[in-house]
Amino acid sequence: MIFAANSSVLVIFCKRPKPGVGKQRIAADMGSDAALQLSELLLACALEDAAGWDGPVVISPARQDDAPWARKLLPDATIIPQRGANLGERLNHVDREIRQLGGQRVLYIGTDAPGLTAATLASASQALQQTDAVIIPARDGGVTLLGSRRPWPELAALPWETAHLAGALTDCCDFAGLTLTKLPKGYDVDRREDLLDAAADLRADSRRARQSLVGWVNSLHAISVVIPVYQDSVALKTLLDRLSRILSTKDQVVVVDAEHSDERAAVCAHFDAGYRSENSHRGTRLNSGAACTRNPVLWFLHADAEPAATAPDSIRRQIAGGQDGGFFRFRFSGRRSWYKSLLEKAINLRTISGIPYGDQGLFAARPAFEAAGGFSDEPLFEEIRLVKKLRDAGSFEEIDLPIGVSPRRWERDGWLIRTLQNRLLVLGHRVGMPGHALARIYRRPARR
Repeated sequence: MIFAANSSVLVIFCKRPKPGVGKQRIAADMGSDAALQLSELLLACALEDAAGWDGPVVISPARQDDAPWARKLLPDATIIPQRGANLGERLNHVDREIRQLGGQRVLYIGTDAPGLTAATLASASQALQQTDAVIIPARDGGVTLLGSRRPWPELAALPWETAHLAGALTDCCDFAGLTLTKLPKGYDVDRREDLLDAAADLRADSRRARQSLVGWVNSLHAISVVIPVYQDSVALKTLLDRLSRILSTKDQVVVVDAEHSDERAAVCAHFDAGYRSENSHRGTRLNSGAACTRNPVLWFLHADAEPAATAPDSIRRQIAGGQDGGFFRFRFSGRRSWYKSLLEKAINLRTISGIPYGDQGLFAARPAFEAAGGFSDEPLFEEIRLVKKLRDAGSFEEIDLPIGVSPRRWERDGWLIRTLQNRLLVLGHRVGMPGHALARIYRRPARR
C-alpha cells in the first residue's frame, strides 16, 4: 500500500475488546461485562467514522497478534500494529510506518470519542492544509484527535492519560517548531458520567452505531416513573404528555389510581403508560407501582407535577455519579408573586437538612429504595421514613433544578392558612397523631 500524496490518512488506535482489557475505570464502577459491551460499541462508532472517511484508513491494534482480527474490521484498511512501551512511543512508530508508505497528512483518533462527526474530521483534515499539526482538546484535559503533516517529535515523555496532555502536546509542538491549530473541545468516554454526556450529545445522531450506543446507555440508566393519582384526570393527562416528550424510549411510566377510572385508563393507554388501580394508602400504591416496574432508577411524581425538560437527564447523572437518590428544588407553578417566592425560599431552606416531600419529585436507585424499605403504608407523610434512610446512607442530594408544584391547595385555603396548617400537620406527625386523622385534616378545605 502506497498512500497518495494529496490524501489525508485516518488512523484508528484501538484495542481488541476482551474482558479485563480497556475501560477499567468504568469496569470498576459498572462491572467487567458492561465495560466489554461499551468497548464493542465504541469500536463500532470509530469504524463508522472510518467507513465514511473519504481517504485511506489505517487500523492500528494495540497488540501485534491482533492484526488478523483487525483485518476483518474494515476490508480496505491498512493494518499497522502498535509497538512501544507507552502511547507516545506507539504513536511515533505508527507515524513513521505511515510516512514510509507516502502518507503526509495523518489524523489519529481512538475509540473513546463517539462525538466525532464527519464534519469534525473534515475540519481537522483542512486544518493540516494550513498548519503543521491539529488537535481537538478534550474537556478533561486530554485530546480526542491529533494530526500532523510533518513527522511527530518524540512523544514518549508526554503525560499520556492525564489531564495535562493537551497542554503538554501544545508545548511539544511549539518547542519542535510546529504550527498548531486547536479545534473546539470534544470529550472522550472514560467514566460512567461521560456515558450520559455521550447519550445526550448523540440523541439526534442518526448513525446506526451511535444510536446503538445511546440505546445501551439509556438502558443502563433507564427510569421507571410511578405516579399515584386520585380523581385528577386533567393534571394526569398534562403530566403524561410532558413525560412523553422528555423521557427516553427505554424509560417507562406506571400510574397507580386510588379508584378505577375508564377515562384515566384510556389516557394512560394513549401515552403508552401502565395503569393499575388499588384502594389503598398512597404509600402502598407507590410501593405497588415500583414493584411492577423494571428499570434500575425509580422516580415518583405527583399527578400535578411539572418536571423540567432536563429532569430525566439530571436524575441519570446524579445516580451515575454515585448518589442513591435525590429530589428537586421546590417551585410553585403558574404566575410568579412575592409570596410564592418567599414560601419557596423557606421550603427549599428547610429541605437542606429536613425532609423533602413527595411533591419535590423524589427519585432513587432501585437497590437503595428496596434496602430502605420503600414508602410507609400511611395516608400522609409516607415518604419520611424513606428519605431519612436514604439520607442516613449519605447519598441523597437535591438537584438544583426546579420542579413545578401546583399551588391549588394554597389558592383554595389561603396562602398563610394553608402554610400554617401544613406546619401543624408536621407537628402532629412528630408527636404521633394517627395518619388517617392527619390525612382528613389535610384534605378538607381549611376554614378562612
